[in-house]
Amino acid sequence: MRSKVTNYIRNWKNQGYLTDIPDSCPLVLEKTNCVPSYRKIALAILQNDHTFKTLGMSQPKSEVYNAIKKEELRLRALKNAGNLENPS
Repeated sequence: MRSKVTNYIRNWKNQGYLTDIPDSCPLVLEKTNCVPSYRKIALAILQNDHTFKTLGMSQPKSEVYNAIKKEELRLRALKNAGNLENPS
């Protein structure tokens, strides 16, 4: 979790918050993820949001999911090319 917080702060520093991100900000901006704040980080931790979805991050896909999607795309390409009539 510490690495995700570090990445979150680093990403916002790269976007213009050179010294540090603010402790809090107006709620309207905070809810739209337009402004970073330590308050948002604390709320995400308190809510046990391990993937930091509330901070705009997404959950990483698993290896199995990627393998299934590749096979699905391969079968779809074969079907569209006319080489496979029943992909089961």
